[in-house]
Amino acid sequence: MLLGNKKIQENEQNWCLVLNPIQSEIDKRKVARKISEIFSLSIDEAADLVANTPIILLDNLSRNLAVKVKDYFRSTGAETFLTNDVFVKRKCYRTVWPEAPNLAFLET
Repeated sequence: MLLGNKKIQENEQNWCLVLNPIQSEIDKRKVARKISEIFSLSIDEAADLVANTPIILLDNLSRNLAVKVKDYFRSTGAETFLTNDVFVKRKCYRTVWPEAPNLAFLET
């Protein structure tokens, strides 16, 4: 990394939210139910996302928006992290959305 480049990277639009593996079956169901609610998925689709971790739930976010989404998921008990590292992204499964998910749930 070049010196003085940190501020530019923090404001870029390439941050992603990664869901870490969840060990407890109860927590898996709880997180799957929450993902199902906020992204309008069936419970089976959401359970598949939770089962295939680490998985990138949302990609190409600004740093500020990514932090808001991470904080929202923290309240559900899901372990998530943010990254803009290309090499970390390559190691994760990726959620492919037919259209960009509605993030209106952050407003409430």
